[in-house]
Amino acid sequence: MNYTLHTKSSDPFSLNDFRDWVIGYDKVFQKMLTLPTASTHSNYPPHNLIEDGEGQYTISMAVAGLDKDDIKITLAEQNLTIEYDGKSTQDQDRTILHQGIAHRSFKKIFHLAENIEVKDASMDKGLIIINLEQNIPEEKKPKLIELK
Repeated sequence: MNYTLHTKSSDPFSLNDFRDWVIGYDKVFQKMLTLPTASTHSNYPPHNLIEDGEGQYTISMAVAGLDKDDIKITLAEQNLTIEYDGKSTQDQDRTILHQGIAHRSFKKIFHLAENIEVKDASMDKGLIIINLEQNIPEEKKPKLIELK
């Protein structure tokens, strides 16, 4: 699926004219247009995205019945991926009469901004907890420019 951005729309607030009011963000806007839509994402496993304060975030993901050794978490090119391969943990000698706890494979990808860092990850009471922090380098912080 390819998208093309066209400029010079009649709508003064159109994102199509982004080249007229931003500098250096072409890649960000192009990336936004190529990301999968929400309808293509699975709701399994359920998760929460929480803003804990300015620049502090937490991802909580419910993974009932899984061990921390079953989960693989990777960070590559600002894509945080949490996945489980779905290997069976069930006893083959037993018959399941009702299965309300899913043990299917999943792969969740969270696209992190350039200045978001993963501080730590843990698992507690069936929840994966990943703490994120916005870390703006000194050279990218606003500075006062004096007129001469």
